[in-house]
Amino acid sequence: MFLARFSPNVIKKFFMRKAFRMFGEKKFTSTLTSLGYKKLPDNLAGHIDYMSAMVGETCINKINCAVAGFANTLCVNITCAGTDNFIQKFFVDYIRKSGISYYVESNAA
Repeated sequence: MFLARFSPNVIKKFFMRKAFRMFGEKKFTSTLTSLGYKKLPDNLAGHIDYMSAMVGETCINKINCAVAGFANTLCVNITCAGTDNFIQKFFVDYIRKSGISYYVESNAA
């Protein structure tokens, strides 16, 4: 690590690109990112219904999920580059069967 601090950026970029190609996206199937529960000052919170986050798909990982909580709402965004929406339907079925109140928005036909 000490050596990396003093190496020129050209060398670091070369090795980072090589490492990413070898160990990067190919080693996982999707991404889940959570912003956690967010609190805002009272004078702002009254003007906001929910917070959301989104992670776009990449060339290799076609489905990703982002989660954010605010007030009494948990917002789950699933982005997918494919036409198969099995995972989204499975998730909504699970929520419905659990008796949790939910609302679905989609750009799928």
